[in-house]
This record gives sequence, C-alpha cells and structure tokens, in this order.
Amino acid sequence: MGVLPAASRTLIAEPFRHLMTDDDSPILDFYPQDFEIDMNGKKMLWQGVALLPFIDEERLLEAMRPLYGELNEEEAARNEMGYELLFVGQQNALYDIFGETFYAMYDGVETMRLNPTSSKRLIGAVAKDENCVPRGLYSFPFPTSSSYPSIERDITLRYCVLLATMR
Repeated sequence: MGVLPAASRTLIAEPFRHLMTDDDSPILDFYPQDFEIDMNGKKMLWQGVALLPFIDEERLLEAMRPLYGELNEEEAARNEMGYELLFVGQQNALYDIFGETFYAMYDGVETMRLNPTSSKRLIGAVAKDENCVPRGLYSFPFPTSSSYPSIERDITLRYCVLLATMR
C-alpha cells in the first residue's frame, strides 16, 4: 500500500484495494492518477522521478486497520513476518552439505551457520524449511498460472534464512 500505485492494486489483498481508488477513501490523495515526472535531463519517462505525495504512515495504517478482519487465511499469512527462503539446487556446493546436515538421520540439528567460503560469500544461518519434501511438489505460492506452474519432483532443497545472529 505504501509503494504500489493504484494501477497495481491487484497485487495487494482484495479488502484493501478500494482504498486506492474509491472516491470516499480517506487515503485517496496518496494515489493520484495524474502526477508530474521530474525528467532532470532524462529522455525516457521511466528514467524520471515520479513526484508523488508523501504517504503519512499513521493515516495509511488507520485506514487499513478496520479491514484486517476481512483478510482470508492466505492473505493474513502473507501479511505476517516470515523468513526468506534459500533454494539450493543439486549443482550448488551447498546441496550436499545441507542435505547431510538436515536430511540425514542426525538428531537435534535445527540451524546451521553458513561458512562464507563454501557458501560463495553467503553470511548468516539457515534452518530447514519444514514444508520442503525433497523430490516432492513445490507449489507456487500464489495462484498458479501457465507462467508459474507448480514443480513436480522438485529436487531443490529449501531453507529459511535466519535474520537473528547465532552465537
């Protein structure tokens, strides 16, 4: 809601969409249909800077607050903090390391700190994604289409990237 224009409203949860276009929306002024573009010597419109009104966070959240109860389960889940996912294919050096660490019959291995050398400069820690079933079905997280089908017999391994530092 704070970064997308009204023309992209289909990308946000349905209960919030009308706030970008309805005449009676308390935040309609955040989504002008006409606005100036500062070209600053640029030749193409997409190179310019769109001069848009400042979005007042408190007003935005106040307008959205009564609509949270209308979110379906999937929309509500997308609106919660989660983890970034790291997908590792068989050709990646981490595939065997992660497979042995998380999928072999070891007990108690919940997280693993990444070694920047063997991970090609990735830093942080990872945890096994419980929804990952090796050679299972990877369902595309949004409504499927011919452009983004689910992947059968998915051989990638998925891990949650942990933002908190491990000690």
